[in-house]
Amino acid sequence: MTTDKKLTIINIVVAFWLVIIISLLIIKFNAGETTASTSNHHHHHHEQIHVMPEHENLNQTPTPLEVRREGSNVYIKMTAQITDIEINEDYTYKAWTFNGEAPGPLVVVEEGDMIHFTLENMDPAMDHSMDFHAVHTAPNKGFANVPSNEEGTFVYKASSPGVFMYHCGTDPALLHIANGMHGTIIVKPKGGYPTDDEVAREFVVIQNEWYEYNDIENMTNGVPKHVVFSTKALHDGQANTNGVVGALINQPFQVKAGEKIRFYVANMGPNETSSFHVIGTLFDDVYIDGQPANHFEGMQTVGLPASGGAVVEFTLKDAGEYKFVTHQFNHVQKGAVGKIIAYDGDIPELPDPEEQSVESNNQLNIKATNFTFDKNEYVVKAGDEVTIKFTSTEGYHSMAIDDFDVHIQGRGEASFTPKKPGRYKIYCNVYCGSGHEQMTSILVVQ
Repeated sequence: MTTDKKLTIINIVVAFWLVIIISLLIIKFNAGETTASTSNHHHHHHEQIHVMPEHENLNQTPTPLEVRREGSNVYIKMTAQITDIEINEDYTYKAWTFNGEAPGPLVVVEEGDMIHFTLENMDPAMDHSMDFHAVHTAPNKGFANVPSNEEGTFVYKASSPGVFMYHCGTDPALLHIANGMHGTIIVKPKGGYPTDDEVAREFVVIQNEWYEYNDIENMTNGVPKHVVFSTKALHDGQANTNGVVGALINQPFQVKAGEKIRFYVANMGPNETSSFHVIGTLFDDVYIDGQPANHFEGMQTVGLPASGGAVVEFTLKDAGEYKFVTHQFNHVQKGAVGKIIAYDGDIPELPDPEEQSVESNNQLNIKATNFTFDKNEYVVKAGDEVTIKFTSTEGYHSMAIDDFDVHIQGRGEASFTPKKPGRYKIYCNVYCGSGHEQMTSILVVQ
């Protein structure tokens, strides 16, 4: 073979392998591009967990529920609004709410009432609506969307008694419910329940789940980050909490041993079943969905589907502490637990902060109730360490004194030493910010 022919064959082989190598490099490069674009797409997909611009600095003061009765006509006004809720220690959720509460405020009507419902949508970015499970109506009319900064009024009859869910039904409903837009409406039966005469005390217990903030992917395919219990005041003097971790451990229900207790229980979901159980007793009487006709006796656990409700009645025979849970214990680990304290004798009053000697020992007990602090002024001495114990009841509030870097949300303790006499502003900064005139007080340092 001549040298020329040998060179030609070598050139062909080299060219062949060059083509193969270049092709492989191109395939690898394109794969890298695809991976990059996939990861960019993935990153973009999760950008929704950031707060939308219109909600960025929005923390609307809770608007009180308005209810007015004229005969059997009940006029109810609620708001759709964006309000920060501290779910766990340092985890604050920019919740989509009804009236700044999540779950929303308790609504109580009577069987046969005509509900005239008005929704004011204070959310600048989103349409919202109201789906009452307690009524019959064409959803495209009775549960129609209310645009931003508008009001809608809808009329329907509460024809069936029970414990019902209400929620925002705007598409996708999962996003609106999981972000906080849900609550309970109790329709009291005309003739009452057969066991009414036996019941000594009654409370409301609501279960709901929290997911990654505003993340529809997580809400659809993930598991809840927190599962929580809350209560809403059914009677004067009862607590009114949001669905936050530890709410019903920090504020346990107080009863007497031997009394028959009634719980109105509701599961907001949006995804999980609740297996409601009080540890240390059985349910004597259960009305599924709160319907008197659905009467069961001697149940250990009541299954509540997402949106399900029940009236459960039980007796705590011995004095002591009783926890109630969903018997799905993975959810108990995430916060779904509350406590009842049963006393042998009288139920003790909570200590009155007024009785504390504040001037002498610089120990302050500060209580926030329904948008006011319990005193207009708190007096301490300069140069000595001050310890503040703060509790929030009947509403969820915080206590801030910017001058001493004190910020307590819900309940907690803080210590600091004021160096010089003066007057320092105390205010609530959970919902209302420093401009909310109702929620202010003064720390007087002498």
